[in-house]
Amino acid sequence: MNKQIKVLEHRLHRALVKFNEAIAANKDLREEIDNLRRERVVFDGIYKKLQLELSERKKKMAEIIEVANPNPNPNPNPP
Repeated sequence: MNKQIKVLEHRLHRALVKFNEAIAANKDLREEIDNLRRERVVFDGIYKKLQLELSERKKKMAEIIEVANPNPNPNPNPP
């Protein structure tokens, strides 16, 4: 009976050690996820700013092209 208790206590101890290791690993992974989420917020802001800047530059380019070529379809038969 005493030996069986020691075997069960040892088994419990190993299970607790394994459980605590899993808890520690889980904590590390949660921290990594939180860091990645914070980074994503920053990168999303940068991406949005760059998209807006690109859109503005495309619009400005279109305006410059329009000014440079005011009449892209001239009348082939002038009066």
